[in-house]
Amino acid sequence: MQRKLSFPIKLAVTIGLTVILGTHFVGAASAEQEVKINAEIGAKLAFDVSRSQLQIPVDPLEAPRNRDSLVFIVKTNAPFYNITASHSTFEIEDYDLVDNGNFWVTSDAIDGEGTNGWKEVKNEMELITGETGRTNREETSATYQLRVDYSVPFGEAETTVLFTAAVST
Repeated sequence: MQRKLSFPIKLAVTIGLTVILGTHFVGAASAEQEVKINAEIGAKLAFDVSRSQLQIPVDPLEAPRNRDSLVFIVKTNAPFYNITASHSTFEIEDYDLVDNGNFWVTSDAIDGEGTNGWKEVKNEMELITGETGRTNREETSATYQLRVDYSVPFGEAETTVLFTAAVST
């Protein structure tokens, strides 16, 4: 005696075989594609100076030498960076404190090179060289000093310093 399978059972078996065999055949027909991804990361340097003004009061008797400091804040992905300073004239009447050797600077680097002690200020000078970069925040410093005696006229002088941080390799 032959048994007849009901329609729902035939349908279930057919769908089951289709899913099983279809998965097997689809899996066997795989293909591969290779994709290359290139990254281009730009060289960046963010630079800030901690103060916008320094005050250095001096007089030849009570305080012939006085100083004030600032901090350089650098963020960069470059391997190294430098900081330079451009000094403008610093005059009282017709007496220039820079030209006459009254204005001095020292700077400290972390692992690069600072001024290695007090240096007489020149119009253009490097304050920090070869400082290691790739930092999210690094602080180095510079201190300015005025040195006066009785040959320096009394009065007030003002100068502007332009600090520049640049990527180096």
